[in-house]
Amino acid sequence: MAMGWHVCVYRQLSDRQRPAAEGDPRGARLAVWQARVDGLDWLQGLVESGDAVHLADNGGYPVRYTVRADAAIPIVLDGPPQARTNWVADPTDVIIDTDRWPGKTTIDQRAIEACQPGEWLQVEAWDES
Repeated sequence: MAMGWHVCVYRQLSDRQRPAAEGDPRGARLAVWQARVDGLDWLQGLVESGDAVHLADNGGYPVRYTVRADAAIPIVLDGPPQARTNWVADPTDVIIDTDRWPGKTTIDQRAIEACQPGEWLQVEAWDES
């Protein structure tokens, strides 16, 4: 069971007017945060409303979704769902890539403003247990 999630939202590089497929390349990162164990519930809600597609589970390494920008961006800007104020790491974790794991919630406002309402984004969530 996941102890929490490392969640990233990206623009697509491929056709942004259609949902991504598993393996499609990612574009600019729009946001990254560390979430509690229930931190992916918002994505299930978007799947149920038709605003997201669950692409792959991969046992949490990673879980992938494609989401409509007009549905996801307001949720992220309102404060990423279940985001931890202070990120946590196990004392034995070796964190090499601080761009990928910055240790704090990061939202790229300029990149988000470049998104079109009807475009599709990609969400990648890694199980941090």
